[in-house]
Amino acid sequence: MILFTGIFLFYNGRINDHKQAGLKTADIKQNIKKRVFKDNFVKKNDFQFEGKVISLINDRESLVIIDAMTNQIVQLDYNGHVFNRFGKSGDAPWEIRQLIYGAVSNGNYYTFDRTKQVLNGKSIKGDAINFTYQSKDHLLNNMILLADGKFVSTYSNGVDFDFLTFDAGAKKNINKISIREKILKRYNIYPKSDAELVFEGYFSKNSRNQIVYSCNKAGLFFLLNDKGGIDYMANTIDNIDLPMPAHVDRGGGFTEFTIKPDIYVNYSRCIDNNHVYILSNILGDKYKKNRVIDVYDIKNGVYLYSLKIPALNDTQKSVEIAISNSGLLSVVYEDMKIVNYQINS
Repeated sequence: MILFTGIFLFYNGRINDHKQAGLKTADIKQNIKKRVFKDNFVKKNDFQFEGKVISLINDRESLVIIDAMTNQIVQLDYNGHVFNRFGKSGDAPWEIRQLIYGAVSNGNYYTFDRTKQVLNGKSIKGDAINFTYQSKDHLLNNMILLADGKFVSTYSNGVDFDFLTFDAGAKKNINKISIREKILKRYNIYPKSDAELVFEGYFSKNSRNQIVYSCNKAGLFFLLNDKGGIDYMANTIDNIDLPMPAHVDRGGGFTEFTIKPDIYVNYSRCIDNNHVYILSNILGDKYKKNRVIDVYDIKNGVYLYSLKIPALNDTQKSVEIAISNSGLLSVVYEDMKIVNYQINS
């Protein structure tokens, strides 16, 4: 018998997630709360990116793109002018097979190859390797740079789901924070297996090193502080039941490890010094394929209002978001066009 394990499905890549991205909304419509919409944003400009964006990051008033087509970190301005590329695709030890995360900071750049399970820190000048990090006790999936050489990542052994802060240069763990008690207190239930499927998600960071982690398929997000600890856990505006692991017999000896309900709830997220922004996938058809950004107070995670992000040509949906300290919201669409909107306070 061949089993497709939950870990395999979880690590099968974000591009597949985007292709399959939910849209199974019928069984949760009765739980949708009423949103308060504001139209306090205007389009500034747009440009076409020649690549495959799997992550968009605002970095000191410029953009950083993780490009799955070239396995490179791409730095560019808000007009689409590329001024730096880091990393090289390939199978050699110093090359990248599947870039899933990257960052540029203080003369260094960092790349995480999910297939090879290798995190490298290199100098911008000459590509000299400062360190190579591989975890000894668990698979790395997604992460975010906290400070030079220090990262926050998710950790799961199937049952536990934690936020792990580690020093990649020193090759040591700093702390590991469990979410179990918070989940039990909120829902009175916790998955007995496949926790990584229930709580999978992605990070974003602001200029104060505050980090938001939103779950893709659970209506939850966490605010982490600059030490990697949890400041709070909050629910998104939509009242979504906590999904639970499910084993589905696909016939022919194949068992799929999945969750139910299996709905891609939170599509992307970003954070500035005042707000958390979460791109919601709920009831896309109701909003005529315009996805919605729900805005929350960074101090406590309380819902404030929503922005209805227009689809391009009535077909191309928004898939990634990033925001600058000046309120410039950058949105990536399915055709890899990037549109900048200015949010007015």
